[in-house]
Formats: sequence, C-alpha cells, structure tokens
Amino acid sequence: MNTHVVSNEVLPRRFARGIQAFIVGAAAVGISFAASAATISSSNGFVNTSVSSQTGTFTAAFDASASISPSNATLSFSNGSQSAYTGLAATVRFSTTGVIDARNGGAYAAASSIPFTAGTTYHFRMVINVAAKTYSAYVTAPGGSEKTVASNYAFRTEQAGISSINNFNADVNATPGGSMTYTTPTISSGSSSSSSSSSAGGSSSSSSKSSSSSSSTPKSPNDVISLAHWTLQLPTGSPGSPDTISASQLVGGFTNSYFYLDTSDNSVAFFAPDNGVHTQNSSHPRSELREMQSDGTTEANWDPFDSLTHTLKASLKVTDARHRLCVGQVHIGSIIRGSHTASTKPLMELYYETNGDLTIGVNGSPTSGQTETPLGNVAVGTQFSYQITISGGTLKVYINGTQKYSKAVPSGFKDYGQYFKAGDYNQTTVLTDSVGTKDKFYSLSVSHQ
Repeated sequence: MNTHVVSNEVLPRRFARGIQAFIVGAAAVGISFAASAATISSSNGFVNTSVSSQTGTFTAAFDASASISPSNATLSFSNGSQSAYTGLAATVRFSTTGVIDARNGGAYAAASSIPFTAGTTYHFRMVINVAAKTYSAYVTAPGGSEKTVASNYAFRTEQAGISSINNFNADVNATPGGSMTYTTPTISSGSSSSSSSSSAGGSSSSSSKSSSSSSSTPKSPNDVISLAHWTLQLPTGSPGSPDTISASQLVGGFTNSYFYLDTSDNSVAFFAPDNGVHTQNSSHPRSELREMQSDGTTEANWDPFDSLTHTLKASLKVTDARHRLCVGQVHIGSIIRGSHTASTKPLMELYYETNGDLTIGVNGSPTSGQTETPLGNVAVGTQFSYQITISGGTLKVYINGTQKYSKAVPSGFKDYGQYFKAGDYNQTTVLTDSVGTKDKFYSLSVSHQ
C-alpha cells in the first residue's frame, strides 16, 4: 500500500436481554466473559449474538482486542446466525498482516494502515447502510484519534442481496489461532452515535465527540479516500499542459466539477469531458489520480521485480460509459537501473467498455503496443471492486475478489520504476463534446509490503 481497555461498565438497559442470552450461549460453548465482554478462541467457532433488526442506516460501537499479532479474528454483522465467512455482510478484522482491515465486496482492504498490538483493546465504530449495502468503519487506539479503516465499503459479495441486519458475529480462525476479547455492540439509528460507554484512552467525552464528528459525514473527497499520497490531473488547463492538483490541496478539501464528493452515496466522483485538455503524450482527457510517495510530493517509482507486493485496490461504479475509459493502471516511471531510453507507456491499463465489459491491456515492452485480455462484465451503474497486484515480476488482476489474470511482467520493464493511477481516463477521440465519461469511487488504497 498501513483502544481502549474493555470495561465492566453496565451497558444500556435495552441491551440487557441480549447480553443475558449471549452469556447463556457463551457458557454452553465454554466462552469466558466479564460483565460486558467475552473472550473466544478458534475452538468456539462462529459465535453469534442477536441484535435489534435494522433495515436502514445504523451505527454500532464496540471494543475488541486480539491476543496475538498478526491474527485472523473477525467481528461482523449479518442477517441471521452464521457459521461461515460467506454469510457475513460487514466485517472488520484483526488481519494476518498485523493491521486492522475490513471486507470490501470480494476482498479485504483498508482505507488507512492501522497496525494493531497484541493485547491492546481498540474501539470500533461501524456505520452501516443496509439499503445501500455499504458500510464505513472507524478505529480508535488508546489515547489516539479515530482513523478510517473502511469508507463506503460494499457488503461481502455473497450478501449483496440482504434487506436487514439482525446478528453480530465473532470468530477466531485456527490459523494462526490465539484468542479475541470483545464487547457486545451498542446500536443506534442513523450515521452517528455516542459510541460505547467507555472510550479509547479512558475519556468518554472524546469518544462521544469522535463518533459524531465529520468522519461519519464526509465533506470532501479526502474524507472518503485518503489523498495524502496522490496528485490529481484534471481535464483543464492549456493544450498539452493540463492542471495538476497537489496532495496537500487534495487533503485540504479540493473539489470542482471534475472531481467532487457525491453526497448521494458518499463517493468520490470523477468526470472527464470528451473535449478536455490532455497531455502531450496522450490524445485522451482524464480526471485521474497519480500515486506519490509518503511525503506527498515525490513521485512514486517502485520496482515491479523486487520482493515486495505492490497492490492497488478500489471499489467503484461507472455511471457513464459513452466511451471506453481506463479506471486503473500501472504506469511506467523513471529508469531505476542501467541506461535506457525514457518511456511514457503504461505497463497495463484496466479498461471499462461501453457495454460493461472489463478488459486489461498490457504493453509488451516500454516501446510496443498492448495485448488485450477480457476479464468479464459489470453492468453500467453496478458497484464492483478490482485489485491489481505486482509481486516478484508477476502481474495479477482480481475482479470482485476473483482472480481474472496472472502473467509475468514483460522483461523489458525490468529496469523501469512503476506507479499506480486510478480515476476516469476517457479514451474518446471525439474531443469536441462537453459530455464525457463518469465514474465514482467508494474506496481506493495502495500498499507496498
């Protein structure tokens, strides 16, 4: 690409019956618990707790800790009791990579890197929109500020059709094992609540403030996607020299008619008009993000043949595909070894066609054209996810969590650095109309691990 001590305070009266039922069930399977917390291990399997049925938007707050890090322990909401991961709709996880992440459609992802420490209790807040089949999740470490782990993530693919949530599920996977301690969630209607009765760092007032803060009501694209490591190229400016928006401007809340927060579903909308300005090395306009290094000012330029796994993940929806558009790409950077001719070619581009077909185009070398491979179809207006991964010189692409492509990176790219791009790169050649292509991103993340 990147808490809270469990208390024994009494939970609100409306949860007393649920807790009593939970304790009875816990005793039956050998779960230990405090007044408002339970500890489970893999031997307990999937532990289910009924919650009041929800059909709209609601907020759930709870505390949890994992006994080991890395771990593989999940906390989820679902429709009915579940005994398999495929039955879980909205999930946060102490992951196998030592960070807290969440399920986004067909794969796990994280809006920001939040490492977790064994034995440390973290405060979770999840805002779940059952009607839209999306959710956001926030995590607070002891003495820290609330961080976003998921922003408008899609329900797990297998649960995209459910109409209500009425169950809370906890599970510890046998690999690598360990245990997890967690509190029963408090639930309130709407997109914000007063969190749980205790807070990370021991200050209930700060917990209450964070749960009603702007993190649950985005005000700019940066509240949905962390933009500190991106710059934005716009379809405006002078011919051959389009405008570029810096990472600091994006973090500061930049928005215009080509890049903005869509408040109807809290997504980041991209618009590239057919007659937009384009670079000297392209014939096509774009509203597109370009990966930067951690300082936000130095261009990313990573090695596709090193030992790291370089990953770009996104959840998005194409809303206007009047022309083919590129929604994600790996682009050649600068030379990292040897003496070679500079190139402006992409290594690969992920295209969305006018009929919803997805196609990957891979260049054979820094000077040659592309070979295209079909990856499936997603209807216009349908939310989906993609993941582009390069590890040890192998390029893989996943659509909705399913691998669709895996081939070696052409050897000609070995001495060139690379970087990720994502957004709306309109492939039109019309260049006269003010209409254009449009898409919306619900999440976008990069990791290099």
